[in-house]
Amino acid sequence: MKQIMDKWRAHYKRLATQNVLAESLVEKEEMPSQEPGNGSPDDYLRMAAEQEMMSNVFAIGEDGDNDSVLDMIRADEWEEQNPQGFMNSLNSGKRGGFLTSYSKEDLAGMRLFKLKDHNLGFAVKEGGDIVSVHNNSGIGGIGRDLMAAAIRNGGQKLDHFDGFLTGFYRKNGFGKVADAWAWNDKYAPSDWKYEAVNIFDPRTSIYADELKKYKSVEDMPDDLKAKIGAYESGRPDVIFRQLG
Repeated sequence: MKQIMDKWRAHYKRLATQNVLAESLVEKEEMPSQEPGNGSPDDYLRMAAEQEMMSNVFAIGEDGDNDSVLDMIRADEWEEQNPQGFMNSLNSGKRGGFLTSYSKEDLAGMRLFKLKDHNLGFAVKEGGDIVSVHNNSGIGGIGRDLMAAAIRNGGQKLDHFDGFLTGFYRKNGFGKVADAWAWNDKYAPSDWKYEAVNIFDPRTSIYADELKKYKSVEDMPDDLKAKIGAYESGRPDVIFRQLG
């Protein structure tokens, strides 16, 4: 607990010049614990894999020239439906031990969008869930166009761990938060990296605007105090988003 508290203090001191609330949190010795959220081990494993894949979507490729790939995405130049080919594309990158939990049979029940001759694309489930957004091509700067293509081809909703994807998805059309699950240690993937998430930054947390309403920690409800502790210890909520 001491090690966690030391990390909290260091983190909140960095934020203190921007957020008055952070200054009062530095002096707190304990944070309440939150009730574990919903889900299952399969849910968490899938979302961890998808979060790792999205980190590659943001990657800057060595080639430097992505114009031709962007033109292909905008023109919807996708390969024919091929579950095995899509799975090969999906698993062609390195993701820190996380592999997609989807089988070839699972993928056969989705609409698959793999760009011709490139290991990048996405899938859309029945009902409009966007999944398996990936870029293992080494070509950067395609994230915005890839998400626009997913929406254009029937994607209406998605889920993710609150954090670096929060601002990206919001800016790309998914501004409506339909639901949120609190972190559940019982379902955490074995290779999960417990890295602090800045709950005070609207680019990384859905709770940032709510926190701005409070001038002191004493005014905060216990569930929000618990959320701060969970995020600082690398246990963010699972966020469900819809277009809007």
